[in-house]
Amino acid sequence: MKNKIYMVLRLFLGAGILFYVLTSIRMGADADYAGMSLFGKLFHNIDLLKDKILGVDKLLFMTGMVLILIAYMISFIRWYFLLKVHEINIPFKRVVSLGFIGVLFNNIMPSTVGGDIVKAYYATKDTSKRSVVVTTVLVDRVIGMGSLLLISVAAAPFFLFNGQLREVSAVLIAVFIFALFIFWLMLHPKLMQKISLLKKGGISGKLIEMYKAFYFYKDKTRVLIWSIIMSVILQLIMIYVQYIFICAMGYKNAGFADFLILIPAITYICAIPISIMGWGVGEAAYKTLFNLVGISSVYSVGLSLISRISMMAVNLIGLPLYINHKPTESLKEIKESITLKGD
Repeated sequence: MKNKIYMVLRLFLGAGILFYVLTSIRMGADADYAGMSLFGKLFHNIDLLKDKILGVDKLLFMTGMVLILIAYMISFIRWYFLLKVHEINIPFKRVVSLGFIGVLFNNIMPSTVGGDIVKAYYATKDTSKRSVVVTTVLVDRVIGMGSLLLISVAAAPFFLFNGQLREVSAVLIAVFIFALFIFWLMLHPKLMQKISLLKKGGISGKLIEMYKAFYFYKDKTRVLIWSIIMSVILQLIMIYVQYIFICAMGYKNAGFADFLILIPAITYICAIPISIMGWGVGEAAYKTLFNLVGISSVYSVGLSLISRISMMAVNLIGLPLYINHKPTESLKEIKESITLKGD
């Protein structure tokens, strides 16, 4: 019941934010919206966005779609290597199938059950090392998000003392420092258990799970390094896709370096679970942050929507693969069956 209430609250919050964003879009500083009603602005701005989205350069858009597929394949290869180091011999074809099922749930299904959980569940059907599979999924996700942070921090010093993105850069550097502290804390599990505010089942419990997940890889430096390299390449591709899409809409003054800061920041904002699949929150983040570099909201919100459309189109590859599994368990049962406690 609590999950349903939480889902409804997220739905209404996201819808409310999206409504606000769509009624506050401006084509430019000189755009005249005088005399328009709220819903008049809404429908006018939807038409603006529709024209931008339908008028994209088809070649550039398809190039972006192909690059998304390449990025996905790199992520599947990364997970495959993380499985292999545990001597879990799931065929690569199967890993790709599970990977697409995972992104299907992450980006299309309005469910509290994440794609990582579903992917991990099906992977446990192929091996007796149940908890190890879940560990690899956790490590895979952390490496991916951590690599995105690395990219932004590497670019941040160029904006820190000059330009419109210095505040965003400072926040990303602060997040990176905090992440390093968490990593250091994970290396000292006894210290985590002694901190009174971090009881088991709370933050401490999550850190201990992450510590256990990474502990196995402490002597697998080569695998971790290659995983990080693949992750950095993957994230750079996904950032470049965003740059391609805004160019496809006809915006000619975008600077790719700005995207190295903006896209990671938006990604982390969208990861906050306050709306369904980041709807509303993502559009607001695009509108607000891209405005810092002078990109009008019709382009930034349009970029958010085009990114969603392209991702959903690619993620639909996972739909027939999921249906083919013919699962007998409910999503709730799948979620409850996945745990890091033993095999």
